[in-house]
Amino acid sequence: MHPTVIITGANGFVGAFLVDYFTQKQWKVKAFARNPIKSTSPLVAYHAFEMPDNIDESAFTGVDYLIHCAVAKHAIDLPNSDEINIEGTNKLLELSRKHKLKKFVFFSTMSAHDQAKSHYGKHKLLLESTFDLTQDVVLKPGLIMGQSGGLFSNIKETIQKSKFVPMIDGGKQPIQTIHVLQLAEVIHTIFEKSLSGCFYLGETTPITMKAFYRGIAQALNQKRTFVPLPSFLVGIGLRMAELFKIKLAVGTENLQGLKALREFDTQPTSEALGIKFKSFDDNIRLIMD
Repeated sequence: MHPTVIITGANGFVGAFLVDYFTQKQWKVKAFARNPIKSTSPLVAYHAFEMPDNIDESAFTGVDYLIHCAVAKHAIDLPNSDEINIEGTNKLLELSRKHKLKKFVFFSTMSAHDQAKSHYGKHKLLLESTFDLTQDVVLKPGLIMGQSGGLFSNIKETIQKSKFVPMIDGGKQPIQTIHVLQLAEVIHTIFEKSLSGCFYLGETTPITMKAFYRGIAQALNQKRTFVPLPSFLVGIGLRMAELFKIKLAVGTENLQGLKALREFDTQPTSEALGIKFKSFDDNIRLIMD
């Protein structure tokens, strides 16, 4: 018999991909989503889910694993997002312990570190302390790339639409990417090997943000002019846009995260999993081919 997995945030970019991935592996999936849909697969059952109170305990019966992708994003119209994430994550973990799930996987980020500047990075780092790394799993991926959704798609859309693309602080920041398919394969491997701990996920040798942007433009066959701008000037523009509720591909949170980007050693994860992380060039070819 194949295992059963709960995936929270099942309608999001990563969550939806994981639902499809594990379904293709013939796993049973209990998809937790704020706006549940009716699946065409008999292996997938959607459950209404909203942290911290709308969590269906009955759905935990017979479950082997839980992947926690859902997050309440920090925003002006959601001032209590931190409390929602903390209470919701604690409740999910409590139910996982109660129903003796084999593994709880929490999605964090490389942006979560002791010098983080973004609210998102600082909060994810705080949430990481919730887990027991002798039995739980904390994933810290770099920038996740895929066909649609996520920050990568926003950046790609910006490059497609604009002949002049801002390059914050000259684009010297290091970036490590991972394709969403390899991310799913990592989780599958962790389950198969019954691993626990904190795993940094992304190419072993980082590229610069400038090389990342240029690589996307080249893959799109678009000639673009990249304009270096100081981060403080970009910050003023983003804050003005948010003040007047002008929707942009990136916001001040993205800027703060960008300013604090740093390189992480992913080789120990690569060795533990027996997986070689694909390079940015490999990842962009997977998406554009």
